[in-house]
Amino acid sequence: MIGSLLLAMSTTLLPQTSQPQHVAPLVPAQHFAPVTIPFDYFNRHIFITLTLNGTPGMVFLLDSGTNSNILSMNTASAMGLQPVSIQQEKGLGLGSGKVHVAAAKDIDARIGDIQIANLMAVIDLQDLENRFGHRIDGILGFPFLQHFVVELDFNKHLLTLMPSRKYSYRGPGDTLYLTSRSTATSIPVMLSTVDHMQRQIKVEIDTGSDVTLLLYPHYVHGAHLEGIFPSKAQQQAFGLGGYFAMQYGEIGRASCRERV
Repeated sequence: MIGSLLLAMSTTLLPQTSQPQHVAPLVPAQHFAPVTIPFDYFNRHIFITLTLNGTPGMVFLLDSGTNSNILSMNTASAMGLQPVSIQQEKGLGLGSGKVHVAAAKDIDARIGDIQIANLMAVIDLQDLENRFGHRIDGILGFPFLQHFVVELDFNKHLLTLMPSRKYSYRGPGDTLYLTSRSTATSIPVMLSTVDHMQRQIKVEIDTGSDVTLLLYPHYVHGAHLEGIFPSKAQQQAFGLGGYFAMQYGEIGRASCRERV
């Protein structure tokens, strides 16, 4: 069982959702005292509550694999933030379905007195909420994590938010190099399969996934690993873009390859 997870993703990446020209990028205060709040670990996903435009108790899913902070279309309407120019788009998350997307909205999202987001994409999350069986007012993605150091204590179900500038980790764990792209952050992993072959791969860090390791079909085919995935074990999983096919297989082990 994971005891704790420390996410230190301080980069200069911005969400791909287009921003209104008058909205300045979020520049959080870097000298605030650490803030600790409880999180709900439900169905292997992390949910936290925050204050949105002065309204407390808004429930957000923490998903580092999402490249925008997202506000539910239903929640936006309930708060009087009427979505406009609603379109259907694909490729916003795992799954092949289309997602209803509206123009981004100016938002004041806070944990305690700390502003954590000032812009969110407005997306229809009703299907995702129904699938989870859990309230979802929005999703905090990579743009949230890129500005802060976030510590998750799974034993106590506590999230601690700390300033990223000049942060220095002094705990007993290992520090891994993060490789940043425009849509995700990855770490190097050594994959040891049941055929005793070792392969170096890069895996994305995705707190919104409920599986430990997910391999994409193009990699499985390229590495000739089809044999570790029994053809009769195919199942359906659910992502932001709807349902997608998934098969479970067995590997030897996977370990982080680089430490500093």
